[in-house]
Amino acid sequence: MANGSGEPQGLLRLTAPATFGRVVILPVLNRFLASWPKLRAEVSLTDRVNDIIDDGYDLAIRIGEPREHGSLIARTLTRQQDVVVASPGYLSTRPPPLHPDDLTDHACLSYLSAGQHRGWRFAIDGRTASIRPRARLSLDGGEALRDAAISGAGLAYLPSYVVDDDVANDRLRTVLSAYAAPPVPICALYPSRRHLASKVRRFIDLVAAEL
Repeated sequence: MANGSGEPQGLLRLTAPATFGRVVILPVLNRFLASWPKLRAEVSLTDRVNDIIDDGYDLAIRIGEPREHGSLIARTLTRQQDVVVASPGYLSTRPPPLHPDDLTDHACLSYLSAGQHRGWRFAIDGRTASIRPRARLSLDGGEALRDAAISGAGLAYLPSYVVDDDVANDRLRTVLSAYAAPPVPICALYPSRRHLASKVRRFIDLVAAEL
């Protein structure tokens, strides 16, 4: 009971998707550790889905509807909006796509995870469709895709939190916004709500507040 309500301490083990973890979770975790000097952390930033219980994690961050065992507790922290972006230089070389079907006429940059190309989700005719454009270049990291798009390599499909600053500074421009699919949830998963350790509960609360 004291561990659940007192000062966060000991070891916090968590796993999160690679890009979201580096861009969003690590800055929050750094502030969290600075606030609680008795706390340590081990973090796995990977797009591989680790088994929370078997691998001994206190907490996992998942993007999309969680599919783990029903005994896990899921709390939605925020939602991820994906966008299609390209550099002004690239868009000056050919007309921008006006419909997802136009992607066949463009160089597309694909996110590759565990040998699978991530689908690009669009809202078309009242339904959500996932398509996989033929990739001119495939990369296994969101930030690498962003850098390739900025360099003019083609169109990239990325979470808005990865490219917001680049769009604001006109390094990238969004296209196909009229066909943006509904955002997907980003959830915190943990083994049990009962006797939840203070380190886990407070960190989840902080991430939720930040987002």
